[in-house]
This record gives sequence, C-alpha cells and structure tokens, in this order.
Amino acid sequence: QLLLATAAALAARIPEPHGAGLVAAASAISAFLLGDWEHALELAASAETTLRERCTGVGWELSTSLLFGLWSLYHLGRLRELARRVADQLREAEARGNRYMATNMQVGLCNVAWLVGDSPDTARAMAKEGMRLWSRDGFQMQHYYELLAYGQIDLYDGRALEGHQRLMARWKELE
Repeated sequence: QLLLATAAALAARIPEPHGAGLVAAASAISAFLLGDWEHALELAASAETTLRERCTGVGWELSTSLLFGLWSLYHLGRLRELARRVADQLREAEARGNRYMATNMQVGLCNVAWLVGDSPDTARAMAKEGMRLWSRDGFQMQHYYELLAYGQIDLYDGRALEGHQRLMARWKELE
C-alpha cells in the first residue's frame, strides 16, 4: 500500500493522466490479489475511465484493467454480468484488432461467459478460436488461461478425467 500511495502522490504531481490511470490499474490489481474483489472492481472501473477517456496509446493498460475487473466479477459470483461484459469487450477487441484482449476474452475465467449460457460447445470453440493465432513459442499466460478454460468446460460437462489428462499432458510446460 505504501508503494501505491507513493505512486499516486507522484502521479498527482505530473500533468499527464497516464500516471493516474496506471496507479488506478495497479491498485485494482493489488486489491484483486488480496481478494478484495469488490474494491478491485471499483478501481478497475476508475482505471478504465481514466485510460479510455484521457489517454492514448494505452491499449495494454486498458485491456489489463478490464481483465482484472472481469476476473473480480467472476470471484464475486456475478457471472451474468461477467458474460454480458465479456461479449461487449470481445466485440470491441475484435473491432480494434486487439488480439491480446480478444484472446483473453475467449480463454481463462472469461470463458465461463458461454457456460453461463449453457453452451459448453461454444465455450470450447471460443477457447480454440482465441488461441488459434496465439504464439505456440514458449508457455505464456494465455496458454495457462487456455488450460483453465478447458478445465472449467470439462468440469461443467462432467468430464473431469479428460480435464485432468489434458492438464497432465501439458504439466511440464506449465511448470
């Protein structure tokens, strides 16, 4: 918290809003990681407003802030709201050609959006499509999110053994 307070004080001293947006985003991430999902959701919304309305060239920062807000909704159990927002954010990401955000809307916790609608086949198709253009070099967070999405789908479908086998097949990469 001391680091965030120091960053906020520094950001307040400069005329550019980028610093304030980054502090709000970092504060949202911190609250999320501490399990304070309601506060994380509020801070992510603040970061989104600042970054979207007052900054340019902040696609990654905005996308990351949005993700932590969506993940907060997941942990708060507000899955219908999550599903609605994921659909909106996916459309926006695709319209902007934002592969990072589009992929993250289709995998990981966000993929539950299609399970909320009782569409596990669509959830699988979205995860597959999200990763279709993603690099297979190395093992990045999106590869973990892909495993997470398929794991949730497998559990939803009553296919826990298949999910476990998929995880074990990629365990070395995950390590």
